[in-house]
Amino acid sequence: MQSVITNPAGDPESLFCSMLQAQYQVIIGILEQIIIIPSQALQLVKACVQMLEYVAFVAVDILLTKIENWISDMFDLENVGLENARRNFCRIAYSCKILTDYLFGSSSPLKAMGFSDAELADMKNNYIKFEEIVCNKSFKGLLDQFKTAILGDVAQWLDEAEQKITNDWLKLDKLIAKYNKALEDAGVYEYLDKLNDFAECAFAACNVIATTENKQEDIADKMKLINDGGTWVIDNSLYSKALVKRDALKLRIEKLRELMTACSNKEPNPNDGVSPDDIAK
Repeated sequence: MQSVITNPAGDPESLFCSMLQAQYQVIIGILEQIIIIPSQALQLVKACVQMLEYVAFVAVDILLTKIENWISDMFDLENVGLENARRNFCRIAYSCKILTDYLFGSSSPLKAMGFSDAELADMKNNYIKFEEIVCNKSFKGLLDQFKTAILGDVAQWLDEAEQKITNDWLKLDKLIAKYNKALEDAGVYEYLDKLNDFAECAFAACNVIATTENKQEDIADKMKLINDGGTWVIDNSLYSKALVKRDALKLRIEKLRELMTACSNKEPNPNDGVSPDDIAK
């Protein structure tokens, strides 16, 4: 730190202040050396935060968006009332990709009803055939089977997504703990306190006029540290954005679970939904 000593040369006070200033520079020099190893731990924390924000949490977000769309599709299918024509209802079903994938996939329930692969392919690619066979062959029963199967899968996916979020955040917590220990072991907190106490003493006793560069603030900022009531702690701004994204994802998972419960508990009534008998008429 550059400074200006206002006491005249040769004055005892000037000599005393020069000694303080020299010791002050020694402390700064020590700090600049001992932060090297903790800096490596800090880079690991930053890399983990970046991975969470731009890779892990993005993957979970994409999965949750797909699940939201699937549940929306199921509500759309169930909310078609009796006043709607059979063809309109069937058209909605035919346009629901997740439903057609289930009906015509490798585990198709239609196969159990005796339909061949060729017939399944014909129904999948020909709406008239789909309407004629699927919508007139107990479609409501197939829809209920589909709903039960997909909700079971979704519940598992949500559990896995939540566990992944928890595990990934635990990795970050461990890296932060290692970084904090590296700071303690290197003596960074101790020397920041010494620098703070010494600087106050030097400024008060010797009228040192500090330049624009404040070494203590520079080092603390570089190491992502703040002084909280006299105690040096890691600044949570290091991971605050990732924390906001994590909490938002966990909230979406809880809301999706509520939607799934509502969807699975939805009971058809005479004025809501289409039964196989209605379709056949």
